[in-house]
Amino acid sequence: MQILSYVSFAIGFIFLIGSVVGVVRFADGYQKMQSVTIATSMSMFWFALGAALYCQSATFAVKAFLIYLFLLITSAVSSHMVVRASLEAGIPVLGKVNRFSEGGDEK
Repeated sequence: MQILSYVSFAIGFIFLIGSVVGVVRFADGYQKMQSVTIATSMSMFWFALGAALYCQSATFAVKAFLIYLFLLITSAVSSHMVVRASLEAGIPVLGKVNRFSEGGDEK
């Protein structure tokens, strides 16, 4: 079981590295926020799974996945709030703009 937990931790670490690459490579804050939110949510799943496999306790596994669900919900909500506030503050979006949004001409 420890080998599976180490593999799970490694997969979670790879997702975190992908998040860092997204922050460095993407052009504007909106794209960076999307990269961080998705990659962090995936990495936290693998970390919770690895911790549950490592401890081999049902109560600890339930606690780890409840923490994961809390982080999943709060991460999505907080990133949505930050992006919404950025849009309302007038921070421009770089790259393609959704044609179906208000004033959606592509730049």
